[in-house]
Amino acid sequence: MAGAVDDIRAALDWAFAPGGDITLGINLTLAAMPLSRQLYLVDEFIGWIERALSRITDSEAGAVAELQLNVALGQLGPHIRGMTPRIRISYARALEMADQLGLLEHWTAARWLACFPITS
Repeated sequence: MAGAVDDIRAALDWAFAPGGDITLGINLTLAAMPLSRQLYLVDEFIGWIERALSRITDSEAGAVAELQLNVALGQLGPHIRGMTPRIRISYARALEMADQLGLLEHWTAARWLACFPITS
């Protein structure tokens, strides 16, 4: 399993580097989320989510990825950092985007998680 994590890290490093493939990096970040929870690499993957969010483009595919990344950040962030204002902003953005895109599943997740109080 450790080798697989190292491979994912190497692929993410390459994808987000100059000349890499941003779309691949974003998709890999999203695909690796279950592994990050399973291996307790939450803090590390919060960094990858934030990196991916900073590279999103203004396309429809980018909007869906941004929505998914914001939901993922909101789901992982409170486990490490609590319900911070940054996490709250992520939920609000996810909720807004889910409403605009008509993606009820993501809207419901963002709405439910936005109910938690801010901790710091």
